[in-house]
Amino acid sequence: MSDHCAEMGEPVVRSHLRLVGDWRDEIPMGTTKWRQFSGMPDNEPTELSIFVRGRVNVAHAMTAADHVRLLQEAERLDGYEGGYAQINGPINPGIFYRYPHNQIIRWTKKRVTDKEILLVRNVYVDFDVADSQERVSGISATDAEVAATWGPANECRRWLERELGRESVGFGCSGNGHYVLIAVEPISPTDDTTKRIALFLEMMNKRFGAPGAKVDTSVAHPNRLMPAAGTLKAKGINTPERPHRRITFTCSPTIQRVPLEVLA
Repeated sequence: MSDHCAEMGEPVVRSHLRLVGDWRDEIPMGTTKWRQFSGMPDNEPTELSIFVRGRVNVAHAMTAADHVRLLQEAERLDGYEGGYAQINGPINPGIFYRYPHNQIIRWTKKRVTDKEILLVRNVYVDFDVADSQERVSGISATDAEVAATWGPANECRRWLERELGRESVGFGCSGNGHYVLIAVEPISPTDDTTKRIALFLEMMNKRFGAPGAKVDTSVAHPNRLMPAAGTLKAKGINTPERPHRRITFTCSPTIQRVPLEVLA
């Protein structure tokens, strides 16, 4: 089986065909590779956010193995809609006295905040379906809508690989769009780092945004979440026209982190 989870070729648009097919061991392969790219050691705890029937649940995964297991358990919950992970860390260790370890717990209005993220290690460039009068929240995108994000996202990926090196850039399908992830040298989050990332996202949107696809410029803060690699994005009813899809991720076997300053 290939280590690469994301389909790199241009997707075929067919209403009855999912852009991202199922594969064996989705969560272990996708999550483990994503953690490595994101700079998370196997023994680093993190907070997961799991949406069930519109309500937030949290899980404090204390190791990489727990991270994978909890995402697998989440998918089996009745009403599961999606699992999300922190893109940065480590997290202030005091946070992990808030909830029982390695369990999925109903949210009590306390999740990780910007000030509790100790290091910025990734920049998340999320290409989503552009807003339109027909766009409805809380449902899966059509194959055509997802395909509209592939071209701009892939063009962005290739440009960044030329500028930064292939070893610094990850790529994947977010379920309703596509995304690029950039591995940056760990740096303490400040107002300046947030402004730099926000400026960079604005630049990417101006350069690569296109009809039907836009870069989400609101994901510059340190505590940003992204769909957990390997999991199912299960918004709304699963139909041939708007299917639930796996979150994919691919990157180079070797990872090279770049200074944040080279981005903006």
